[in-house]
Amino acid sequence: MAILVQKYGGTSLGDAAKIKSVAQRVARSRDAGNEIAVVVSAMGKTTDRLLSIARTAAAGNRDEANKQVGELKACHLREAEPVVPDNRKQELEAFIEQRFLELGELVGGFSVLGELTARSSDAFSSYGE
Repeated sequence: MAILVQKYGGTSLGDAAKIKSVAQRVARSRDAGNEIAVVVSAMGKTTDRLLSIARTAAAGNRDEANKQVGELKACHLREAEPVVPDNRKQELEAFIEQRFLELGELVGGFSVLGELTARSSDAFSSYGE
């Protein structure tokens, strides 16, 4: 039996309505008897925003970078809220909270170091995936 691989990211995951649409597409494929592997990447513009935050922190503007991290977190919580079943919301919110705490720690590190290497930039942007 073959496995159908579906990859979604960017604009197809840009907001709650688009996420629901992707979920419905995946469900239709599964209901048609296919085995599905779904690969998702960052929501629309998330990678760009993360890279901008990292550069802002490395330039020494920690407060602004932390403000942007908070805005990105609020966006993810807002878009996840209508998509996630009530019995899973607390779990998802805890997961998002933990990831954004980690991002805040990285912002502090970039700010102290005053540089952003390719490796650290990759690690930071991977949080969008």
